[in-house]
Amino acid sequence: MPSDLDFEANQQRTMIFLHNLRFKTSRPVVSGMKQPSSRFKSRVGRIGSYSDFTKLRSISPGAALVLAAEYDRMRRVSNVPAAALDLERWAPNVYATLMQLGFFELLGFSSSKLLNGPAEDPDPSLHIAPMQMGDDVNLTQAEDPLLKLFQEAGGNDELRVQLLGAVVDAIENVKGHAYASMPAASLRLIPPLWWLSGSADRSSKKLTLSIYDQGMTIPFTLPTHWSPRDIRSTIRSLFQRDFDPGTSRDGEVIRAAMELSATATGKHERGKGLAKIRQVVARCPGGRLKLISRNGIYTYADGREIVETLEVPLLGTFVEIEACFDVGGME
Repeated sequence: MPSDLDFEANQQRTMIFLHNLRFKTSRPVVSGMKQPSSRFKSRVGRIGSYSDFTKLRSISPGAALVLAAEYDRMRRVSNVPAAALDLERWAPNVYATLMQLGFFELLGFSSSKLLNGPAEDPDPSLHIAPMQMGDDVNLTQAEDPLLKLFQEAGGNDELRVQLLGAVVDAIENVKGHAYASMPAASLRLIPPLWWLSGSADRSSKKLTLSIYDQGMTIPFTLPTHWSPRDIRSTIRSLFQRDFDPGTSRDGEVIRAAMELSATATGKHERGKGLAKIRQVVARCPGGRLKLISRNGIYTYADGREIVETLEVPLLGTFVEIEACFDVGGME
């Protein structure tokens, strides 16, 4: 466990930790925490898999969402409930972030088990939306929380409606594409779910939203949705080089997927929602879109696009949106 879990401030170590966590837990758990026995009277038994959260000094909401999704997956696959140790030693800000996002509730912790956790006063101007998750065929779980979140952000109605529609479209596309080509053997260990969290600052009219799925990534699925000719042509026009189906240029592939989906007409491809999100973010002062999928990172902010390729992959697709709905920023 690194001291900071953050896709910005501590990107590489965060990616390594999450990748290793998936690797260590990618098979069903046959035994979790065992009850104390006569041999282990002085301690809380033996633990099969353990991450020391007392070492964690800060965690971003986006990283918290991906972390929660990993523990939710483990719980569903193994049918073994998670356990939290030494809560009183956790950093107050880490505990508060996870509590507000509904991390403990998602994993089935009772309130009586959390009384010893450190307390931190919440920001009264900040509305934290509890994490939502849904399966491959059901979007209803997120509708009311999403609507509430956008209402709390306030500000320009037109921009909020446009972004909300694009976000719903992006989640719908997860249902249609993220898990469609995943082998049955993998689906037994990776339930076809999406996870969502967000916050709204009432004073600044700023909304932050994160969406994550553990399905087949954008670089992997792109060749199944677009012709090789379209992909090669787009890569050449953007980067003046040939298409590389490996992982070494995943950032460029995500950028190409964004361009293809933005120029498509009458097609409901995965990524279309992301292109719509970028359009709305471009109209918001201080707006920002970050997308991580496999080894690629795509960032859009202030009219600039940045593509990067990581050494360690994210096993899924993560989308983070920052948008300010201040009327003064309307074009």
